[in-house]
Amino acid sequence: MKKFFVKFGLFISVFFLLNLSIVALPENSNDFIHAILDKHKLLQSTKGEKRLIIAGGSNVAFGVDSKKIEEELGIKTINVSVHAGMGLKYVLDDLDRYVKKGDIVLLIPEYQMFYDDKFYGGTETIEALRINPENLGSVNPMQINQMLKGYPLYVRSKIGYTALNLLGVKKFGDIYFRDSFNEYGDLVAHIGQENVQFSTACPLNKLNTEVFSYIDKVNKKFNDRGATLLVSFPSLDKTAYDTVVPQVEEIDKTLKEDTEIGLISKSKDYIFGHELFYNSIYHLNGEGRNLRTAKLIYDLKGSGCF
Repeated sequence: MKKFFVKFGLFISVFFLLNLSIVALPENSNDFIHAILDKHKLLQSTKGEKRLIIAGGSNVAFGVDSKKIEEELGIKTINVSVHAGMGLKYVLDDLDRYVKKGDIVLLIPEYQMFYDDKFYGGTETIEALRINPENLGSVNPMQINQMLKGYPLYVRSKIGYTALNLLGVKKFGDIYFRDSFNEYGDLVAHIGQENVQFSTACPLNKLNTEVFSYIDKVNKKFNDRGATLLVSFPSLDKTAYDTVVPQVEEIDKTLKEDTEIGLISKSKDYIFGHELFYNSIYHLNGEGRNLRTAKLIYDLKGSGCF
C-alpha cells in the first residue's frame, strides 16, 4: 500500500509539473485573443472622451463598421468584441473595469451566450485570463468548470503554437490574428474575400436565466456610475434562424419582460441571407457588414441617447 501511495504521489507531481510547463509555454503574440490587449489600450487612451463601446462576441468583431457609426453619431466608437468563446460573463466583467460616467455601452451577445453553459466561456476564457490575469478575481465556479472542460483543447493549441514558433512560423490559418483588427477594434481582414462554406447548425437547448439577471445587475451598476447600457441583437444567417425561431423569441421576450435593460432593436431586423455571411452563421461579409451597420445606426439614433 505504501508503494502505491508513493507512486500515486509521484504521478500527481509529474502531472502537475507537466501541466504547469504547458501553461508557461510562450503565447503567439499575434494570436486572435491577444487583440483584447489592443482594445484595452483603446479604452485607456480615450478616458477623457464620451464613448460608444460596442461589446459582444465575434458577430460584432466581424459585422460592425465602427468608423461609420462614429461619423454618423458624432461619438468616439470602440469595438471591444473578440470571441464569444470567452463567455459573456468574462466580457462584462472585463468591461466593468473601464466603463466610466458618460459612456454608452452597446451589448450584442450571440444567441448561444443565453443558452446552456456558454455564458461562462471555456477554452478561450483560459487564453484570455492568461493574457489578462487582472480578471482572475471575478472568476466563479461555473467558469472554472467550463475552463476545465476546455483545458484539453487549450493544451493542444499551446503545444501547436510552440511547435510552429520553433519552426519560425508566426502566421498560419486565414484571418484569425491580432493584426486583423483596425484602429477602431473592428476585424477587417475578411472584407473583400470570397465567402467560405460553413455549417448552419445553431444548437440552443436550455435557456440560462442567470444570464439575464447578470446583465441586469451590470446595467444597474453602470447606471449608478452615470453610464448607459443598451442591448441589440446579433446578425444571424436566416438558414440558422429558421431552426431556432422559438429560442430567439424566448430571449427577446425575457429581455423585455424580466429586465430593465434598454433593448433598442428587433431580432428579426438582424436576420440576413446566407450569401451575406463570410464563414459562420454570425460572421457577416463586407456587404452584410454595411447593411447591419446601417440598421444599427438607425436603432441607435432611435434610442434617445444621441
